Amino acid sequence: GITYLFSSLANLVVSLASFVALLYVVSFVTEYEESKDGVVQNQLVWDRVKKSFWGAVGGSLIAGIAIFVGIMFCLIPGIWVGVSFSLFIAAYVAERKREVSGTVSDCLVESFNLVKQDWFGSFAYLFVISIIALAFYVALYVPALFTTVMGGLSHSDYIVQVLIGTVSYTVYYIGALFLSTLTSVATTALYYDLKERASGFSLQKKIDSIGQQEDSDDNFNQFS
Repeated sequence: GITYLFSSLANLVVSLASFVALLYVVSFVTEYEESKDGVVQNQLVWDRVKKSFWGAVGGSLIAGIAIFVGIMFCLIPGIWVGVSFSLFIAAYVAERKREVSGTVSDCLVESFNLVKQDWFGSFAYLFVISIIALAFYVALYVPALFTTVMGGLSHSDYIVQVLIGTVSYTVYYIGALFLSTLTSVATTALYYDLKERASGFSLQKKIDSIGQQEDSDDNFNQFS
């Protein structure tokens, strides 16, 4: 009925919002890394999100097909492919530069190459994040399901049942969206960690240098 329709639409909206949240998180971190003073302009972040959207969708579909094929042969190849391509979106968004951009295939290869440095470490990290996320999803979903079922068993007015179900699932979907943002941050952190190992790139060094620059400016002002 109406509750099922709402649930289906909400699932679609949350999935889309979660995808955009991942693009936004990586775009924000990348803009910060590329900025000279550590100041991030929100408009530039959203420009990068828009630049990345369709390519990220296409690459994700390719990765999804590869994972599906791997699972069809055996579960283990599917897991291996899934972990290897888990950083594709982060790699693709980071390459959305103003002049030169990496292709979808280039970024799939980059994800593969980054992860293969420490596949088991990446797998363990993503596994722990997934377990934590699953636990929170269940914790959010069970109360929503319980209140909906109890509303149906109570033989209350249909409008009241719809209202209870709508409120319960709204709380669940808001929590799920927030949680997906946190998992996006975790995935982005893994990408930059592996990138640092591969190329000597260091976001932390940039953060530290900004702090040191501010301290030196303060000391200069004190003696001026």
